[in-house]
Amino acid sequence: RLSDTCRPLLRGEVTLELRRDLKPQTTSKSSSGSPASQLVRGEEREQWEALRALRRKLAEEHAVPPYVIFPDSTLLEMLRSKPGSMAEMARVGGVGARKLERYGEAFLEVLSGKAEAPRVVADVRHELISLARAGMTPTQIAGQLQCSEKNVYTLLAEAIGKQQLSIEQALDLPEDLLGEVQDAFLDGEGELPPVSAIAEQFAGRVPEGVLYCVRAALQSEFEVLQRATKRHRPALA
Repeated sequence: RLSDTCRPLLRGEVTLELRRDLKPQTTSKSSSGSPASQLVRGEEREQWEALRALRRKLAEEHAVPPYVIFPDSTLLEMLRSKPGSMAEMARVGGVGARKLERYGEAFLEVLSGKAEAPRVVADVRHELISLARAGMTPTQIAGQLQCSEKNVYTLLAEAIGKQQLSIEQALDLPEDLLGEVQDAFLDGEGELPPVSAIAEQFAGRVPEGVLYCVRAALQSEFEVLQRATKRHRPALA
């Protein structure tokens, strides 16, 4: 719920000064990857990544972790043994009868070069964020990624909500129009209204996806402020 204190903060009418607590430095973990990945030779890297991309796609489709499809050790054995048929694929360690039936043909196509590595949602998100940071508009991003502008705005709003993009990076809106949209969300009491509540007000002026992006930014800022004020709220006697 948006309090009377939060609304002026979100509008930028007042500022909130917080103390930054120093945290001890920690050493970063090694990013060298799994043991199997470290065994992949340079000339094998492209096909290895293609196998992993297919695995990620299947994992997202079935809502399971990638290793449930096949662990890295199985992918490495596929890469080295180069099975050319379902019978040969069945001899790869970790490929049981059920997984062979479900995934065998798809992995054989990648190994044979008949199928390109699929673009998974995670890869599209990463590319979209990079394009937005580079200054491309949602329309240009849609053309680059060969998808609809509606999907682009959906992913932009998601990235803004996760603080992976700022509203300025995602949208090329005049400052006064952006402020007008923000004020429309912040007028009234209680929670931020849904996009449908103000959509008619901006019909024909901005795409509806813009409203979702602005709302995501305000909601994200509110959650940050809420966490900050809770951390720095003085203890009651």
